[in-house]
Amino acid sequence: TTYPGGYEASKAADGDINTFWHAGSGSPQWLQWDYAGQNKVVTKVDIGQRPYGGRWMTAFNIEASNDASSWTTIASFSGLGANTDGNPVPYSFTNTASYRYWRIFIASHASDWDALTEIKTYTR
Repeated sequence: TTYPGGYEASKAADGDINTFWHAGSGSPQWLQWDYAGQNKVVTKVDIGQRPYGGRWMTAFNIEASNDASSWTTIASFSGLGANTDGNPVPYSFTNTASYRYWRIFIASHASDWDALTEIKTYTR
């Protein structure tokens, strides 16, 4: 879900850390993308979080799918603190499988809201 008022998912991939995707209230939340019919092997994701008001992920999964329905967890990250400036932080993981759909699945957060400033994926 997306919080109303111009905080749609595309803001997390527009190259501007001053704009952001603002998730709706509650859990679960995720940000999903489609490689437009092509399968990709993703091995790293940079994620920027907006720390305003305690809104940040404390744990998340990188998940993938070929049908956008059945998801496989590729990597899990936990124990995250606030990202103080909104700039993306790199998260690398081992993966050799290719998928069309990918998502950041927010497993837990410091408040009931999450705001991601930018995401960037690395494929091979």
